[in-house]
Amino acid sequence: MSRFKNIKCENGQSVIFTVLTMIVFLAISGLVIDVGVVHVRSSVYQKAVDAAVLATCTKLPFPVSGENLNNKTECSSLLKEYLEKNGVSLEDDIVEIEFGDVKSGKYTSVKATVTTEVPYAFGPIIGLEGTNVTKSAKAMIQAFRTSTGMVPLGVEQSAFESAMSSSEDGVIGFTVKEDGGGGTGGFYGAIDLDGVKGGGAPDFEVWLAYGYGGEISVGDELPVESGNMAGPTFTGFSSRFNSCTHGGCTPENFVADCPRVVQLIVYNPSAKNKFINVAGFAPFILTGFNGNGEITASSINIKTQVGDPSDASDTLPGFGYYKISLVE
Repeated sequence: MSRFKNIKCENGQSVIFTVLTMIVFLAISGLVIDVGVVHVRSSVYQKAVDAAVLATCTKLPFPVSGENLNNKTECSSLLKEYLEKNGVSLEDDIVEIEFGDVKSGKYTSVKATVTTEVPYAFGPIIGLEGTNVTKSAKAMIQAFRTSTGMVPLGVEQSAFESAMSSSEDGVIGFTVKEDGGGGTGGFYGAIDLDGVKGGGAPDFEVWLAYGYGGEISVGDELPVESGNMAGPTFTGFSSRFNSCTHGGCTPENFVADCPRVVQLIVYNPSAKNKFINVAGFAPFILTGFNGNGEITASSINIKTQVGDPSDASDTLPGFGYYKISLVE
């Protein structure tokens, strides 16, 4: 009789042990599922914050003072719009936005931090209700210090900055090459981009039409190209200008990779006669040619994520041509 009692007791203990084991197993399995949910939410929110700050950077830079409030409101609204499109709940989550890295009185970076609460589905079994997930990202615009594909024309830094200081939208017209009645000391605006004198009109025409294939960096010293070169100017300009396939791009409405959109060198006079020093690069859109060698163009703003990060710098002045990068 006692033998049967022992068997029943052992069976009862086995059942209890099995039940406890199943409870522990289910609790661990539930926690694994909860951790997986947290990981997925974390990944989604990181991608959302990254996308939001990169999109907002297209609106930078803007002044710290003046119409700062309107600019901040517009940028903040754009950032929140991208967050919401990518799965962030603006009602339930905490969103913090910070503009910074002031250069020449303008904000050049934006940082966003989002905190969301992720409730556990199985955690309450062992007394865990949930956790908070915080994700942040910072993006910045940086001026290019090395570039390629520019046309053999430029604008003097002082004249460019003076004109741009009176522009609200960064769009203003320039004469980027003088005609036969202009010019100073034989310099009409053409620059010898390969740094080797002697290429003359043939090189100028090709570079104007198709861009220069080599690299040019801030600090380079380049010779100017003497002479009006009205014929090569007309041929090179016409080839590039007429290659627009977007219905005629203008400063108000253009496609960034249109042939009419060009890079010009921003320069300062060199101590060496008939040389210039490269200060940076500025995007322009070609607008006209008068038949006698004069080319007009309007300044525009271009921001791109294309290019090696080492080609850009946050210590250089910007002239409208910027690289957008995630820096945090």
